[in-house]
Formats: sequence, C-alpha cells, structure tokens
Amino acid sequence: MMSIRPARVQIVTDQSVILSAVSRAYRNKPVDIVTAPNTSLAQEQQDVIGFDLFLLDLDMTESCSFKLLAVMTERFPQVPIILMTTGDAQSKEMIAKIEAIRSASTWSLLEKPFKYKKLVDYIASALLK
Repeated sequence: MMSIRPARVQIVTDQSVILSAVSRAYRNKPVDIVTAPNTSLAQEQQDVIGFDLFLLDLDMTESCSFKLLAVMTERFPQVPIILMTTGDAQSKEMIAKIEAIRSASTWSLLEKPFKYKKLVDYIASALLK
C-alpha cells in the first residue's frame, strides 16, 4: 500500500520563539517542519530535503535573507515562499525588491508581529496551492 508523505515545510529564522511555536503547532499534524536558524544550515537542508513550502524571515541578524531568497528562487521556483518581516508589508520598496527576485514564483508577505493562527492559516493556504 502506498503512503502519502507529509508536506515538508522549512522555516528559516533566527527567532527561536517562531521556530518552537510553529514546530509545536504542527507536532501532531501531517506536516514535517524543518527548522534552520541561519542561511547556511537552510541551504544544507535544501540540498537533501525536498520541501513543499519555505518560510523565510527577512529580518535575520546575519542579513543574508535576500541572498537566500534569490538562491531559493533560482533553485526551487515552483516552491511557494512565505516571507516574514517587521517591515511594512505594504511598502512599495519592499514589494518591488521581492518582485525583482521572485517575479515568476509564488510568495506571500506576513508582517511581524503576527498571531500564530494567521501564520498557520498562511501555511495551510500555501500547501493547498
């Protein structure tokens, strides 16, 4: 009998509260959450795991998140990305910067702070597409 594998979601953020809260939210659900607290580990994981969705924090202290976004877009253009930021999610500059990198691929922008139900809803919506 063939089994359906759980969806695989990678969360790239250096904010441990986000990593642990999302991992807890999906503990008993058919979704594998893989966490990466930095862009180097994120890329290592991407080399060996086929992800169905990425969550990328644009505010990481190492500030390489836009470089990682460009790499992810080039390598995995079909995989949707939810971008998280403390910046203004309605900012024309922010949207233009993202669209310049990810123009032909699916992305959503989630402004922090947010309620975790909203993030879970974003994840569920992205996995249905």
